[in-house]
Amino acid sequence: MSAAGECSAVAMDDVDPASSQLVSSELLRSEASASGRLTANNGPASEESGSGLLAEIKRLRDTQKALKDEKKIAKDMKHAMKKKKKRLQSKACQLTDADLVEVLHMRKAKVSEAASSSGSPQQG
Repeated sequence: MSAAGECSAVAMDDVDPASSQLVSSELLRSEASASGRLTANNGPASEESGSGLLAEIKRLRDTQKALKDEKKIAKDMKHAMKKKKKRLQSKACQLTDADLVEVLHMRKAKVSEAASSSGSPQQG
């Protein structure tokens, strides 16, 4: 730690809490000016960079909202597919063997009809 840093640490022990806020704000200001966050006149950063930050925050919020909406849509679609699958499974359990045989015959007839209309016979 530098000599100036040691002096401020010692001075902080001797200062009451009300004035310590003043010292800590001065330290923050000096650190910020050293990092280039403050302008040469020790005022706040320029309006241009402030509006740039606001635009960036707005863009990030919009992106976050879009991702949240996408997640909700995906969740709703998944839920709808599960409901459909459950409904079909319950209906399939109610079918008899004769119904299943009839469905297989209908599928075979449909395939042979499609093959005959295209001109090339398929084996089934």
